[in-house]
Amino acid sequence: MILQGTLMTLVLSICLALPWLLTYTLPPSSTFFNQVAAWAGWGLLIVLLNSRTEVPVSGSRLGVGAWPMLCLLGLLGLAAAASPLTNGQPASLAWSSIAILASATVVLLAGAALAQGKRQRQALFYLFVPLLIAGSL
Repeated sequence: MILQGTLMTLVLSICLALPWLLTYTLPPSSTFFNQVAAWAGWGLLIVLLNSRTEVPVSGSRLGVGAWPMLCLLGLLGLAAAASPLTNGQPASLAWSSIAILASATVVLLAGAALAQGKRQRQALFYLFVPLLIAGSL
């Protein structure tokens, strides 16, 4: 179990540190590779942490704290979708913003599921220790 925990901490540390340490850029987006690495890292974090919990995510079990954030993310998504029509923003930027908000919603739902599980401390350990290691790098 210790080896499995150490290996998981190492993998998650790499996934969370990579976007911060990646400095290669290409025009027109200077953050494309950072965003892709962050999405892959957070996706892996969600898969690994949710594979360790038995609680499914459902609307009735989200808890009171998740609903305001879900409403806020929904309003921001509507604002991003309306921005090409009202402000003349390019549609590609609007779609990019919507994709980021959708991924934030997935992370929020995964966190809400983990908060209801029996392994809250373990999930926080696997989040904060890799963030500490990534920040130190």
